[in-house]
Amino acid sequence: MKNGVSTDPALGSKYPTGSIPPRITSGRPGILIREGENAEIPCTAQGYPVPQYIWYRRENNRLMPLIIGDQMMLVNGSLFIERTRAQDSGKYVCTVNNSVGEVRVETELTVYGNLSVSLYPAQLTTESGRSATLNCSVQGYPVHSITWFKDTRHLVTSNRVRLIANQVLHITSVLREDQGMYQCFVYGSLQSIQSAAQIILSEDAPVLKYVFSRQTIQPGERYSLRCVAAGNPIPRVTWSLDSRPIPENHRVQYGDFVSIHAEVVSFVNVSSARSEDGGVYECRAQNEAGSVSHKERVDVLGAPFIRAMNNVTVVDGDSLFYHCPASGYPLPTVTWSKGK
Repeated sequence: MKNGVSTDPALGSKYPTGSIPPRITSGRPGILIREGENAEIPCTAQGYPVPQYIWYRRENNRLMPLIIGDQMMLVNGSLFIERTRAQDSGKYVCTVNNSVGEVRVETELTVYGNLSVSLYPAQLTTESGRSATLNCSVQGYPVHSITWFKDTRHLVTSNRVRLIANQVLHITSVLREDQGMYQCFVYGSLQSIQSAAQIILSEDAPVLKYVFSRQTIQPGERYSLRCVAAGNPIPRVTWSLDSRPIPENHRVQYGDFVSIHAEVVSFVNVSSARSEDGGVYECRAQNEAGSVSHKERVDVLGAPFIRAMNNVTVVDGDSLFYHCPASGYPLPTVTWSKGK
């Protein structure tokens, strides 16, 4: 002690004899509390002269003095907030000072409300090619994160499958692979909840809007057969001649395209007819919902012709129907014989 002043080497400062700078004995870095409950933010200190307490709230890195009123009160330095609300969440700073020093402690208060979530529509039925939107509506706070799943796996996003503000899922031009169960998981401070919805693609079995008719063709003549099919999903159309795939070559070509009305226009074009081009033509439209077919005979004038026949295996006692793949016109007489 020198001239009535004491020096404390540990503090590296001088203060009057008998004076003690304030020291905070209780404080917490963070407090989590449910909305509506009372919150106590502790701040008790020791020192002499008896320290004074001043409370602030940090807003945009500025300390704003707290207005102590009906909802907030000080008890022995600690701050009590009654009936907490969401807007009470924030960082609070307790400053303790006396004539020989000042210290402070900062506490972050988080007020949370019970979370609830609804993913809607709960069931969305749409068609291939259309867009689909699911909304994850969340009530309560705080919300730390929202995660999406499809069929229990993390949702893979793309330019076609996008998350808008993390709460809205938008799918452009829905594909069959987009069918399934979708979930949005919401994570808060103390809760994690989820809601689910289902996307279903409506299905319509194929129908034939246009079919070809029976024809008799001159040798060397050009002809075209056409079938138009509709359905959802868009059906796939295949062709056969006497129950066998049509061999494509420089004379015979087939293909299809989808019209502006979402109908499949499928065709077989023959540039120069021959006797072997005659027979029973069939177009078949098929999708996940079913199939439909149309068959009709096309005759080409000329000598008889028989396409190669495949071996057939049947079970003893079953019925067997086998078409003789013969062509030529006038229609040839067909006789059957059984080899040894």
